[in-house]
Amino acid sequence: MKSSVLRTLRAAFSAVCLYALIAELTFPQTQPEVNKTIPQTDPQLHLSVNKAEFRCGEVIPLDLAFTSSTHDRYEINMASYDRSGRMSHEQFLLDPKEGSSDPLQLYFNSSWGFLGGGLTAFKLLSTSPISIHLDLNEWVRFDRPGVYRLTVISHRISDTRDADYPQHAGMEVKSNSIELQIIAADPTWQQSELKQILQALNRPGPSGGDLRNDPRQAARMTLRYLGSEEAARELARRLRGEDTRADGGYMLGLIGSPHRDIGLQEINKLFDAPDFPISDLFLTTMSILPLNLGRKPTPTIPR
Repeated sequence: MKSSVLRTLRAAFSAVCLYALIAELTFPQTQPEVNKTIPQTDPQLHLSVNKAEFRCGEVIPLDLAFTSSTHDRYEINMASYDRSGRMSHEQFLLDPKEGSSDPLQLYFNSSWGFLGGGLTAFKLLSTSPISIHLDLNEWVRFDRPGVYRLTVISHRISDTRDADYPQHAGMEVKSNSIELQIIAADPTWQQSELKQILQALNRPGPSGGDLRNDPRQAARMTLRYLGSEEAARELARRLRGEDTRADGGYMLGLIGSPHRDIGLQEINKLFDAPDFPISDLFLTTMSILPLNLGRKPTPTIPR
């Protein structure tokens, strides 16, 4: 019975791969035009990080603090989630550009990538900071140790006195620059991180499947960014179709992994396993992972 199902799935998979290849060759993969940033004295964006040194694959949490000396004039979009898997409110500028890459370039340049929107709220700025917390890893993967300077351009702010408000939104606000020291990730650290991740993920989660209230979500994100070979295998093993949003993170982790080839090997092995559940997202991941393997990625900076 399963052999017949597998033959059907393989046929579907072949068709999807063919469509992906045609889409990749047919549709131009142009990058969005970046508007010139006008220097701003108000509102202001202060960028900070909790430490200066990080390993490759370590989560880099950023704090973006927005203020304004003019009370109740500027409005900020507080969105922290997009259904596509990535928000587009910020650009991340690195100096030097070499040594880093966009981990999801393959996904968002394929026929699957889209901007899906999500729930949000709005607040008015004042001299009291309003903070947005982001993981830099979602937009930047450091492939080489070194010292990098990071600047963020945000498009979250709208001027409520603008004649076109609220239709016109997304004025550009540029942050200060911070320095990041990126060091190599040694295998001992990676193994220790993975052990802690698995311990957290194997604990029972809350009922209802709401990731925002799931203490395991931090472990999922750490696994997504870790970047080791065994992390890629574990991401593949967790694509079981049991939680769509969690599976979406595992898929993006595999696509953005520096060991995408290892993840693909594990995906192929799981596909032939008699007891492993095959979901639509599993097949989608299986279709994307082989694209451009062995080809040098095209730089997408500025981000």
